[in-house]
Amino acid sequence: MTIRAANGGGKRLNSPSRSSQVWAFYGQDEYSITRNLLLNAGIRHDHDSTFGGTTNPRLGLIYDPAEGTTLKFLYGTAFRAPNAYELYYQSSALELPNPMLQPETIHTMEFVVEQYMGVSYRMSGSVFQNKIDRLIDQVENPDGSLQFQNVGSVRTRGVQLVLNGIWASGRSAQVNYTYERPVNMHTGDVLHNAPAHLVNANLLIPFLSKRLTAGLDFHYAGSRRTVAGNEAPGFVVTNMMLSSSRFFGGFELSGSIYNLFDKQYGYLGGDEHREEVIYQDGRTARLKLTYTFGGSR
Repeated sequence: MTIRAANGGGKRLNSPSRSSQVWAFYGQDEYSITRNLLLNAGIRHDHDSTFGGTTNPRLGLIYDPAEGTTLKFLYGTAFRAPNAYELYYQSSALELPNPMLQPETIHTMEFVVEQYMGVSYRMSGSVFQNKIDRLIDQVENPDGSLQFQNVGSVRTRGVQLVLNGIWASGRSAQVNYTYERPVNMHTGDVLHNAPAHLVNANLLIPFLSKRLTAGLDFHYAGSRRTVAGNEAPGFVVTNMMLSSSRFFGGFELSGSIYNLFDKQYGYLGGDEHREEVIYQDGRTARLKLTYTFGGSR
């Protein structure tokens, strides 16, 4: 697929003024079927003046077969309406608007097993499936122009594993691993523009009698394939945080260093970008001082 850059001049929305109205309502309730079996059910209705109405349920069956063990079956549907950029953006003859776009719809199913080990540890594992219909994606037309279109259906299946630890000292840690495999349901092709492997981990350590808390956050994303067919390598990004409890009556101080080890990494560009990979900032720092009026909490 050819990578093209948008012309610097003439970028515009197809219309200077457009408006829409959105309203919604929802309800949720729980019902105890038996002493250790709970049904959680909800429903939401959204109405968009451009696309009409949609009603989406959420259901959860929660079963506790033994002390410290919980099984969950979760099902739900949702939708995403196309935004103004996807509907109306135009850049001369290169990027065309598509006011005929329809909302994406998604059906989700997940089975979860949670196991508590004493008072400090919790482990959970889940298998899930997400099916997206009328997926909105930018495609290349026969004349070479780019346009957002409803391109078909995608199914993602995967697993997730989580381990949590919380100790009486206030220390806590979590490791989260996710594997997913998205497939184009029309062609059977595996989609490689999303990482198959994701790992997140964090550690929080209070000290000085819990007046200060230090934290480390790790994020790993596996390799992906760019729109040009090349491989963008996986990366690990580490962030460090330090925060204080309230002092001098109402002050709180916090600081963060993002991308602590100055790792070069990026996210995939689209057909409209010159770059295959859009590289992110290197090491950056933030310092924040706040004061809360009204005495101690």
